[in-house]
Parts: sequence; structure tokens; C-alpha cells
Amino acid sequence: MNLENRWVHDFGKFKMVLDKTDVDISQQIKVHGWYEDEKFESEIFSKHLRSGMSVLDLGANIGFYTMLARSIVGPQGRVVAFEPFPDNAELIRESKKENCFDNIIVIEAAVSDTKKRTLLHLSPDACSEHSLLNLNFHDNVNSQILKDIQVNTLTVDGFFEEFFNDYRVDFIKMDIEGYESNALIGMKRVLEENDNISIMTEFWPNGFSIGGNSPTEFLETLMSLGFTIFHIDNQQKEVYPVGINKMMEIVDFQNNHLPENNKVMQRWGWYTNLLCKK
Repeated sequence: MNLENRWVHDFGKFKMVLDKTDVDISQQIKVHGWYEDEKFESEIFSKHLRSGMSVLDLGANIGFYTMLARSIVGPQGRVVAFEPFPDNAELIRESKKENCFDNIIVIEAAVSDTKKRTLLHLSPDACSEHSLLNLNFHDNVNSQILKDIQVNTLTVDGFFEEFFNDYRVDFIKMDIEGYESNALIGMKRVLEENDNISIMTEFWPNGFSIGGNSPTEFLETLMSLGFTIFHIDNQQKEVYPVGINKMMEIVDFQNNHLPENNKVMQRWGWYTNLLCKK
């Protein structure tokens, strides 16, 4: 990564090292002073964190939620950021250094249900869209072709077994481009060991299907683990409880009423975020 393309944005309670070539999150922060696409979600995220908490950021991208979490949990807390794309992980490490946030742990790996080497498929549009799923990015002839790269995957349970003497986690933010079902399988012990744990996760039904997983089964697994599911409705700016049938009704409706000006949803289908609380 070219050092000349980096700059530091000061949010007040934390800083981030950003990249001028990043047309997604860095650009939004430059224009709006915040991660504008997820302003509502980040407010929900912040409200559920307290000093001293242990937080996991699965699919940390360039570290916005990582730094936000650390600014709230403080020096007595713990934040672990998992990010497989080397350029993104490097930005997180630079932001950690810029803030002197020593209790952030940066793991340059993807979260899954197994530990192995595999391909990370690189989106030509935004570094937040890189995925372990083969989304046929190269079929888009109008996009710059990027070579896929080899990355490590791990399980959350395996990580805790190897590096910590405890399984304490209070909050998990998960946004891993359709691989959430796989990650859930690999963190069942962490979820079972923590009675008050919460998860904020992206819910992209088409992504689950592309990966050979069922969005309904994802919801069923969460409920079987003792979670109540809430829809973070970015359109209405509301958070409300949903059962499985209701959530799938919302999915069907939204996929049949995709906004014409949203090119991402027009191509990939509707997605949203869920808050899951024990």
C-alpha cells in the first residue's frame, strides 16, 4: 500500500488511518465525517457496548467498528479484529498504532467453520466486498480484474482455544459477505459459554444461497442457541423483534421491491442487519 495515499481522520474519541484509493468506507468518512451507510447500525452497536467488554469484529474491513468498539470498552476491554485482506489489516494495525490502542488484537485471517488455506475473491468495486464466496466478480467486463489471493481461515472457537484462557465475549459484529453461516458453526462454544452475548450480523439471503446455505437455517440456528432476533431496519430507522417466518416475509417483499438506484442490491439482492440478543 502506498504511504502517500494514507491520511488520518480524527473522530474525536478515536482516529483512523484511511486510504485515498478506497472508494467505499474511506470515501464516505472523507465526505460525511462518518461511515454514512451504516450510521444507524453504528449507533445501535455503540449503545450495546460498555467499558471492559470483550468484542469481536468479524470481517473488520479497515477497522471502523474495531476502533469505535475500543473507544467505548476502554483499556480494560478487549477487541479482536479478524480481517483476511492484507491491505485492510495493515490499515487496522496503523490505526491501532495511531491511537495507542494496545488492547486491540488484529488477526489477518477469515472466519469460517474450518482452519485452512483458501481463496479470497477480490471485488473490483470495493474492498468491503471481498468474499470467500465465488461471486463471479470477473464476469463484470466493465470492472478492473483483480487476482484472487490465498488467505488463512480459522474458527472463533479454535482461536480462543489457542490464544486465551477464557471464552469471554460480550458482543460480536459479523459482516463477512455471505459466509456468516459457516462462521456461526465455528463459534458455537463461544456462543454457548456466554449467557449475555449479543451479535450484530449482516443478513444477506442471496449470499447464503450462493454459498450453499439456507438463510432460514441460519435464523433457526441462532434461535436454537438462545437468541432473540431483531431486525435493524435501516429504512425505517427502527429495531424490532422478528420471528423466522416474519423475517423471510420481509426478505421476499424487499427482493421484489429493490430500489432502482441501488446498483449493489439490483445485482446481488437485498441485505440488511440483525441484532441477536440472549
